Amino acid sequence: MQSRNLKNGINKVGIADLIIAQNVIDADLELYTLDRHFELMSKLHGFRLFTGYYS
Repeated sequence: MQSRNLKNGINKVGIADLIIAQNVIDADLELYTLDRHFELMSKLHGFRLFTGYYS
């Protein structure tokens, strides 16, 4: 995941963020975060971010 991030200009992502992102992908979850790294990674790796309340 990190090498793909770097190839696409997503730099300085900590190991904890990489582990969280991989767990979200593996468990097919939606992630709530205010961290910009996850917004960038979600577009590249295809995981979902929580964007608001469910109706």
